[in-house]
Amino acid sequence: MSAGDEAKDEAAIYEVLMKLGSAFRNLDAIGIDDLYVPDADWTNAFGTTVHGNLEIAEYLTVLFASSTSSDYATTIPNGTTKKAAGSGVKPSSPASGV
Repeated sequence: MSAGDEAKDEAAIYEVLMKLGSAFRNLDAIGIDDLYVPDADWTNAFGTTVHGNLEIAEYLTVLFASSTSSDYATTIPNGTTKKAAGSGVKPSSPASGV
């Protein structure tokens, strides 16, 4: 793999991660299905697993809709309520080497 190919791969990965981060930060699942493949498995921190890009997007749409504030006070679709304040950490760009 050439350095140019590696840089392109890093930029593509960075773009996907930024889109995913933006979806979670803005509590907006629109287009999130494009970030996952049809046979993806996704498990959250509470052990809930969903399968496939469309099911992941549907789950996150419900999850994000149930959020009541910017500090992510959330009722998980299984009925559990969790509250976690955001870290305030901003991602760096791949060019920064961080």
